[in-house]
Amino acid sequence: MASNEQVQRQDELIDWFVSQQVDGIIVSPVSAQMRISKRWRDIPMVIIDNQIEDEQIPYIGLNHEDTAYQAAEHLLKQNHQSIALILGNPASSATADTRMGYKAALEDFEQQMDERLISYQYTDLSLQATEKYGYDTVQQLFAQSNHPTALIASNHAMLSGILQALKTKELKVPEDVAIVTLEENSWNKVHYPSLTAVGIHAETIGASIFARLKQFFEGESEQIQSDWLMAQLNVRDSSVHSSKNE
Repeated sequence: MASNEQVQRQDELIDWFVSQQVDGIIVSPVSAQMRISKRWRDIPMVIIDNQIEDEQIPYIGLNHEDTAYQAAEHLLKQNHQSIALILGNPASSATADTRMGYKAALEDFEQQMDERLISYQYTDLSLQATEKYGYDTVQQLFAQSNHPTALIASNHAMLSGILQALKTKELKVPEDVAIVTLEENSWNKVHYPSLTAVGIHAETIGASIFARLKQFFEGESEQIQSDWLMAQLNVRDSSVHSSKNE
């Protein structure tokens, strides 16, 4: 079930699952400040995507700082000096870590970070709103004379809006603007041009989640460790001109 990035809805859904006596719960928290209620602790729970401060609950997800670093580093190696970073929920630990990785890459290439190139999705965080946010952000960025030559998109819904906006403005990828997404999926390969991504396949994340739930079910809860998965850079057409090599 979807919380639509609303804390109250998230907690109501978890309460409902607990009332139904489910065997386990997988949660992608709205915020890094999520608090685990006492009434939830009798049911095995795994946190994904957005790390929270409760160390008793195992976390399975990407090292978002490293993921963003790889994306920015790749674009910097292509001699891009104006790289926009389009982020999601500012309350998310994933958003904060992504920003840190982006900043670290710029510093390693002796470039200053320009806050005007970083966008956050502050309001409605539903999928439809996220797509519109990606569209609107590109419209704003390219209304300026000194627009970016590369974009990093945090997720697939956002990326969809970004690509629609670029098409509307008749901007070509990668000739006019390079694109890197921080979410890997099969769509990235079949899209034209194919999309450079830094990420990990959902099957790998799913396998890690259920390995830990299995430990819960077998009474090994004290041995369960969080799993920080390392993303891989998959260079495709959206970020490299055909005349260039990685």
